[in-house]
Amino acid sequence: MRKGGPGLGQGRKPLPPGEKKKPLTVRIHPRILDWLAEEADSLSKSRAEIIEEALRDRMEREGSL
Repeated sequence: MRKGGPGLGQGRKPLPPGEKKKPLTVRIHPRILDWLAEEADSLSKSRAEIIEEALRDRMEREGSL
C-alpha cells in the first residue's frame, strides 16, 4: 500500500501561460508604506492586492488595459 504523496489529479492546477505573477522590489517612503499597511489591514487584503488594484485602475483610465 502506498503512503503519502499526491494522488493522480490532486493539487493546484498550473496557471495559464502569462498569468504567473513576477516579483518586483521597490523602495517606498515610510509614510506611504505605513498607509499601505493600514489600508491592507482595514480591507483584509494584501499590500500587493492594494497596489495591483491601484495600478489596474490607472491603466484603465489611460486606456492601457
